[in-house]
Amino acid sequence: MLRPFICLFVAALLLFQTSCSKKNEHNGAPPARPVHVSEAINHDVPVYIDAIGTLTAELSVDIQSQVTGKIISANFTEGQFVKKGDLLFEIDPNPYQAILNQSLALLSQNQADLDIAKWIVGKDKKLFETKAMSTQDYAKLMVAYDKAVGMVEADKATIWQNKINIEYCKITSPIDGITGKRLVDPGNIITANSGPTLVNIKTIDPLFVDFTISERNLLLLKDSMKKATLDVIVSASGFDSNYNNQIKHYEGTLQFVNNSIDPATGTIGLRAVIPNKDRELWPGQFINITLIYYIQKNALLVPNQAVTMGLKGEFVYVIKNGKAVLIWVKTGLKEGDYTIIDSVVGDEKIKPGDQLVTVGQMGLTPNTPVNIVGKDTFDLPSIEKILTENAKD
Repeated sequence: MLRPFICLFVAALLLFQTSCSKKNEHNGAPPARPVHVSEAINHDVPVYIDAIGTLTAELSVDIQSQVTGKIISANFTEGQFVKKGDLLFEIDPNPYQAILNQSLALLSQNQADLDIAKWIVGKDKKLFETKAMSTQDYAKLMVAYDKAVGMVEADKATIWQNKINIEYCKITSPIDGITGKRLVDPGNIITANSGPTLVNIKTIDPLFVDFTISERNLLLLKDSMKKATLDVIVSASGFDSNYNNQIKHYEGTLQFVNNSIDPATGTIGLRAVIPNKDRELWPGQFINITLIYYIQKNALLVPNQAVTMGLKGEFVYVIKNGKAVLIWVKTGLKEGDYTIIDSVVGDEKIKPGDQLVTVGQMGLTPNTPVNIVGKDTFDLPSIEKILTENAKD
């Protein structure tokens, strides 16, 4: 008779213990929270500043005539690449040739007068030395001789000037470059030196790019320049033959820092040199500029999504032993999908390969158990990606 009651008592006791066990379990450690994670990485990251600027020619020359006369020919095509010494315009040389011929004839006449004066001086010198000729008469002969010498020298100078004028009738390019629009047509008469510009020529390789940065970046700029020549990359966008927008990058170097800061804008002017052998860039073109101060080697990077702002600053959750450990951090530059970690606050460390919470931070408290339900991947920062994104902006 007692056996059924004993069995019932044992069953009730087991049920009570199970109930208490579940209650204690519920009141103990919190349940694991579902999160997404991604790894911290080491990567070389460029430290840079963005700017905008305009390409300019290294040399820009306005061609003017150095002689007065009529233009008889233009010997180039507008927009043509010309080399130093190539003929651009020709001025009618006939008036200057006529003046040269007159000068040559006058030289012959004055040279004959000089020869006679020289012969007379030589002949009468003995008379003067023997006192057979007065000093006054001999002095007159010497004056006549010196005058004849001066006339011949003046004629030679005039001939030299006329030859120069004839050379100036052929206007040649003083530089290698691209010609602009022809501003004066053949048939027009132009004035020497003060006349109109005939054409402009600009050098095309290399090109300058002028831009400005804030004075707040000057100290970093000067420190970086002490260590190495700074690289500058310009990005130009445009349509190809299929009307697709293309972005191309061109490398150059920083050449010049202005000697003063503009007090009105708080900026300082810089100039870089960009090689342009293929002539794809053009003076006056608007471009995006990336000035690279230096490359930060093996920078510690974490995904942007892992960084959260708190009352004391920024922090991340790192998964350690199945729990979310809160670590306060000091961040640096953001590069694409990643943020540079400059330092951590406290004893905890972040190492490459550590898993950081990227989704689910809102439901976490320090040392909360987590259940990883997804792993996120992000694009590594690269200078090519940075340049492309900057050019799009």
